[in-house]
Amino acid sequence: MYADRGYHSRSLRELLAQKGFGDGVMRRAHKNQPLTPEEVARNHALVPLRSPVDAVFGTLKRSYGFTRMRYFNAARNLTAFLLACMAYNLRRNLQLSPA
Repeated sequence: MYADRGYHSRSLRELLAQKGFGDGVMRRAHKNQPLTPEEVARNHALVPLRSPVDAVFGTLKRSYGFTRMRYFNAARNLTAFLLACMAYNLRRNLQLSPA
């Protein structure tokens, strides 16, 4: 499982090990405890694996206005998100398909 450094905690690592998932959570430095060179190298190795997914969410936030959810209703938010994902996929299809 890959995750941002905001999710880094010992309890999450233990839960992932208990459930049999691989640990792809980026490490975060703590107060008065910087990252070791091995942890920095690990974070740098995880970036190429995470960046394609992060690019999709960045586009949804930048181009489709998903910095905040617009509705108070979960069903409406889900519908808006799915429509934005469909629009993103249609746009990517036009960009990727040969002319």
